[in-house]
Parts: sequence; C-alpha cells; structure tokens
Amino acid sequence: MNRTTLEGRIRDNSWTIYPYDNRKALQQLKDNSVDCILTSPPYLNSRAYGELGREEGNQAKYNMPRSGIPMMNEIGFGQSIEDYFNSLEEVFKQCFRVLKNNKWFFVNVNKIRNNLTTFDISHEIVRRVTLQGFSHRDTIIWFKNNPRPLLSTSKPYYLDDGWEYILMFSKGKAIINRENYLPMSLDFKCASCKTENKLVKKSRPNYFHTNIGFTENRLSSNHPAKFPLALPNFIFSLCTKQGDLILDPFSGVGTTLVAGLDNNLNVIGCEINIDFCNSAIREIKALSEKVTTNPS
Repeated sequence: MNRTTLEGRIRDNSWTIYPYDNRKALQQLKDNSVDCILTSPPYLNSRAYGELGREEGNQAKYNMPRSGIPMMNEIGFGQSIEDYFNSLEEVFKQCFRVLKNNKWFFVNVNKIRNNLTTFDISHEIVRRVTLQGFSHRDTIIWFKNNPRPLLSTSKPYYLDDGWEYILMFSKGKAIINRENYLPMSLDFKCASCKTENKLVKKSRPNYFHTNIGFTENRLSSNHPAKFPLALPNFIFSLCTKQGDLILDPFSGVGTTLVAGLDNNLNVIGCEINIDFCNSAIREIKALSEKVTTNPS
C-alpha cells in the first residue's frame, strides 16, 4: 500500500484514512468541518509503534514492543519529553482549527512509569490543549476490568495499571446528550431494602468501565496499546448523531473508525504506521460485509 489517501463508504457513511504524518494529514481538512474528535496519543518511549505487538498463546503474556527504530516523523518513540509535548501541541492546534464550534475533543491519556516513579502527564496535556483555545470541561476515568498484568520486573514496585484518563475538552459551549448516555448501573439495588436506587438510574457519572482492547476478538491484536470498542461507543453516546463526522488523529488499527461506522457516523483517521492502516482496512471491510449480510 502506498501513502495515498484511502477511502470508501459503508451504508451512507464515508471513511477516510491518511496513511502518513497526521500533522501533514490534518492540513487537508477544512476549518470547522469535524463534529467530534476522539484520540489516544502514543505513549512516550514505552511502546515502539513501528514494531508489531504479539501474543504468545496467553493474553497475559502479550508482548508490548519496547525497542526498535523509530519511524520517520513518529511521535512518542525516540523523543525527549519536550519534543513529545511540542509534537502533540502541533496536532492539538490542528484539531482546534478543524473542529466545529460548540463541539467536543476527547483525549485518552495514561500515566508514565519510569525509574520507580509515576509521572502524571495529564496536567501538561491539559495545558497544551487549552493553549489552543479549548476549555477543559471534565475528566472521565476509564476503569479497566481486566488490567494487563505487569512484567515480573515491575511487580514489586507498582500495582497493575487499572485506569486511565479521558480528558474532555470543548470548543465553545458544547453540550452533552444525557438522554443517549450509555448507562452502566441501572440494575443497582440497595442491599438492605432491596429497592432500586433511583439516583443511580438518573446519574450520568464521569467514569466508565470495560475490558481492555487487546482482549476483544473483533479487532486485530497487532497494535501494542489499542483501546476497546466500548470506549468510542461510550464517547459517541455523549455527543454525536447519525451522519456526524468523527476524527481520530492517531487512529491505529481503526477502533474509533470501526465504532464510528457501526454508529452510522462518517470517520477520518490518520495513522503513520502502514501495518496498522492495513489492519484498520481489514476491520472496515469485515464491518462492510456484516452490514451487507445484515442490513439495518
């Protein structure tokens, strides 16, 4: 596959993948053209995204590549922390330009663990994003039902990484669609009185929980840090309607794109790793075949 734009349609919705540096790819998009942005930027020097992850028959032994040669223009691997944040800021600037007014930008980000210290980089992500003009509206906590076991060399020093941030930014006065929010605790009942807790039924909390991405059979497992389909489905329930245009500037193996198309949304992804682009196209093709066999 070459570096030309990839595109197609499912139902009445379009998909586009730019298989090169997202800082150049985003320049192809018009001002104020996107309805929602959801992305998970690369980790800093803890995942070699140019190398494929793999499983060894046991998902607890899934190997996350930590060494290799950085791809040209790769963000995250082989960079200093300042270069990493500067690169992300270039992406955030383009995101503000292409997002429509009164719309949402979601950034999934984790901590950094190094030299027996945990670095919470969320505050720096917030600072860099808000510098572009966004408002930090809320922080959603993603709880992982089945966090990946740590390597044996790390287990004496840390607990397993059981949650991540989803930073929630607005451009203008974006609003939440509370009626479409995917509920998580509607069956909760008071242990003593055996009655339904009405407050929980009406609540729309800023957290959600699901399994981690590599345990899902539906999507390719050759990405070292993909998130689950449940994550974009949850986000889309907050703020999208059919026919909206969704953008993921770090689209990886296409989780956001597949979820968006499955929700009758138009999607755009940027991904510098050709192997990940190929995986995304396979997943989109599988979804297309499913839709053709079982049209809604």
